[in-house]
Amino acid sequence: MTIPDMGYAIANRYNVILVCLSSVQDLTIFPLRTSPPISQSQHRLICIGHVYSSHFVQVRLQEGCPLPTVDIISSSNCYPKAKGWASFYRDRMQAFLDLHVVDRSYVDLMED
Repeated sequence: MTIPDMGYAIANRYNVILVCLSSVQDLTIFPLRTSPPISQSQHRLICIGHVYSSHFVQVRLQEGCPLPTVDIISSSNCYPKAKGWASFYRDRMQAFLDLHVVDRSYVDLMED
């Protein structure tokens, strides 16, 4: 199974926020069926990193650190009561996007 598939299984089974970091794709996975606790201190966040293209290790994140954006499945295919998860972490996900500045310059391959 791929990490998004396993990530949803983990997030839903244990009602946790799962952050997956790798050289290929970073994403945050929220539970798809449950509403978030009102107090953010009751949220449980687990982060795993994919290293050497074959191993997963637990990563300890600093409090308030930027978080990767949500996978499209989390935002569009969840129960209505679960849509509130992302609102708690919107600022942290925006901070993550701000760290990845896109270079919009290009090379014209038709030039000599």
